[in-house]
Amino acid sequence: MTYIEFFDQDPLLNVAACLAKTPARVVFIGSDRKKMEAHALRYGKLLADRGQEIEFVTKSVNQNDLSALVDALTDIIATDECVVDLTGGSEMAILAMGMLLERNPKAKVHLRRFLPGRSIIQEITTTGEKNTVGKVSLSIPEAIALRGGRIVYAEEKDDATYTWEVTPEFEAQVADLWDYCRRDPSNWNRRVGELKRYEAAGLPVSPTVTPVFWEDANDLEFPRGAFWDFLSGAGLLRVEKTEKGFTLHYASPQVKKALLQEGQVLELVVYLALLKAGVEEELPVDVMTGVSLLWDDDNDPEETENEVDVIALRGTVPVFISCKNGRVEPEELYKLSTVTERFGGELGRAVLIANQLPEEGRFAQSFRARAEDMNIRILDDLEEYAASELPHRLASLWRS
Repeated sequence: MTYIEFFDQDPLLNVAACLAKTPARVVFIGSDRKKMEAHALRYGKLLADRGQEIEFVTKSVNQNDLSALVDALTDIIATDECVVDLTGGSEMAILAMGMLLERNPKAKVHLRRFLPGRSIIQEITTTGEKNTVGKVSLSIPEAIALRGGRIVYAEEKDDATYTWEVTPEFEAQVADLWDYCRRDPSNWNRRVGELKRYEAAGLPVSPTVTPVFWEDANDLEFPRGAFWDFLSGAGLLRVEKTEKGFTLHYASPQVKKALLQEGQVLELVVYLALLKAGVEEELPVDVMTGVSLLWDDDNDPEETENEVDVIALRGTVPVFISCKNGRVEPEELYKLSTVTERFGGELGRAVLIANQLPEEGRFAQSFRARAEDMNIRILDDLEEYAASELPHRLASLWRS
């Protein structure tokens, strides 16, 4: 079977049909041969990694020349049974396909289209019926690779994408941290800053143990107060007095990582809630947090690197989420918009989760108006929800 694709600027539209079913060959019809060939190499590698070996062929045709388009299509269907994807390409190309079928009513041609919002492939029969013949889904790494980027992991570079080990114990620990954090996000940020100063003054002897000596602690005092009592009572961090100072004992390396960045708990609770939404809300999604993206910018010879706090992907509909537990600067909107447009295309959704964004005032009004203009949805009420309530709250990201 040969698939005919009218080459589109959106990579997803070029390969959606292939992601649902594997043809022997794909023929791209477009005007820019060099671009089609470059994209074909990218798509071929992506599909091969999925176990789909497909031959890609390109045909350069003037998209404004109806006769040339008809001739190109005629040559292809003369030898092969074909599936024609009507999703992408120009109106002229679709018109050419209609003329071809009118002239060759017995041609072995199947007409299909991709419905991006529903992530399905439909076949259109000669009577006009539309039948679903396949579903399209991608993992987050695949969706990023499809648009010319890649994910950088912590094994390759420090502070890059870290893979969290999700266990019931860790979920419960994050829920405890979130319950404390959400009561007063500003206080949480101050207390984490305090913990970071203690950690920086110490010398870790293992991934979970950091001794701190008074001679290195400058003006720091022994850690005490409600924050430290909470951590100790929850079994997350124990402080042991020693002869020359004290020692920090973290419950696990992951708990330590969660505690040493002000916004990490917010990111984690959103990440875990979206994972649970796949089960509890019947919204199967792929979710990653702290994602470092590397990509080629046409306007910059150097590779561009961005970090996205949380990415969630359902079928082919991605949501890019920025999580801010403190003050939010306007530049955050532009960064979020750029990444969403680059890796989400027309389907991409941008969401800003901001726990401390004011409701009123000149800055708040200007900020919220700008976000609306940029199609960025703001969620500013997550601190009202316990961790167990968030899956239902965040399921709305795909339902609205």
